[in-house]
Amino acid sequence: MMHKRFLWLLLVAFKVSDIHAEQIGYWNQDVDYVMEIILLDSVRQLAGKTKITYTNQSPDTLSEVYIHLYPNAFQKGSVKDREYLGNYGRGSRGKIFNDGLEGYESWIEIHSFSVSRQKENVLSEYNIDDTILKADLGRPLAPGEKIRIDIKWTHHVGEQVERAGYVSGQYNMAQWYPKLVVYDQNGWHPEPFHAEGEFYGEFGTFDVKLELPERFIVGATG
Repeated sequence: MMHKRFLWLLLVAFKVSDIHAEQIGYWNQDVDYVMEIILLDSVRQLAGKTKITYTNQSPDTLSEVYIHLYPNAFQKGSVKDREYLGNYGRGSRGKIFNDGLEGYESWIEIHSFSVSRQKENVLSEYNIDDTILKADLGRPLAPGEKIRIDIKWTHHVGEQVERAGYVSGQYNMAQWYPKLVVYDQNGWHPEPFHAEGEFYGEFGTFDVKLELPERFIVGATG
């Protein structure tokens, strides 16, 4: 009896939460990823082709979009590197940065980048600053409209630092692909990859094709 009562109360709570969300006009952006990835083990690279369909479900018109390139943090001169060298962050993690990052450097190289709407180019220009790619749109994205972002890229993988990299014959990958920055009720969140902190990302759907040498076994979350 108590179990049924608890379940009933839980369902009521969820319903009230849904109604409240509708009343305050809750929304989130719609992001769909289609990726084709090849692991080039001999040179420790991931060669990727990404198609992102991004639907603006906000009430705002967007004149730019942002992409996270998190692996770029593992280079000399990055925000993360400068913070560790300035003694910000845990010393156990910072030691590799303080020692010069030799062998541990990782980054994403962008070979091509385009933004289109109904096959029409809407990209004005893009630039990369540290771990953030900013793309200015020649034609702003109105509420309800969608764009397609196509990226051809290579992730150069260094030895494992923190959560990601190559170690003992395996690749442990985290935040390893070009990833859309969150746009929410407070606007864009183009935060660089700091020495300390956690990630804030859009929910999305993922269709990923991964090609790799036969000796590897893939372990991944759903």
